[in-house]
Amino acid sequence: MCAIDPEEFRLLTSRWMYPLVHQLIKKLYDFLAEFRDELSDWIYKNELFDDRVDRYSGKISRGWNHKRYPYVLLDFPRYIKGKRFWWLRTLCWFGNHWSVSLVASQGTYVSDLASKLEYLGDKSFREKVYIIWGPDIWDNDPANWYRLNEIEIEVTSDFRLGIFLPIELSFSKLKQELTGSAKIILEWWGRYGWQRYAD
Repeated sequence: MCAIDPEEFRLLTSRWMYPLVHQLIKKLYDFLAEFRDELSDWIYKNELFDDRVDRYSGKISRGWNHKRYPYVLLDFPRYIKGKRFWWLRTLCWFGNHWSVSLVASQGTYVSDLASKLEYLGDKSFREKVYIIWGPDIWDNDPANWYRLNEIEIEVTSDFRLGIFLPIELSFSKLKQELTGSAKIILEWWGRYGWQRYAD
């Protein structure tokens, strides 16, 4: 017979925890929507991407079981055409971290992408960047990523690069960090990385 321990029983009988979780998720949706709108204005003013790219709405979604922890994420801006895609993913992974990362499929970036990485912000920013490629790009655990400045990179498949931020950051500090990092990544991608005339 399956036995429930005291902590599990308290969880089962709790009437305050679940409304609190849903309230938190709503606030995260609101936070990401506000972040998206501000980023959208910046993208439009800087003319980084054309009308093939979703520069206005994006997609906010959630899940309950990424390696046993819930998450809320925003994919924005984003480009999808057939099997080719790229987007900027801003992720809140409960109990773990925040992250902002560029996800891109093979065929969307310039052939000499690795040589363009030197233009990704300044040296201090690049030291914070991680990268992953191949079938593992959906893994959100930085332990399985590589630090950009510690390996020789030859990008020939789907890849993802970005930074990780502590889950404990206040929303005001978090927004500042996310916005700054997102702008650096998107400006680099728009000017040096995206093979925009591949269509």
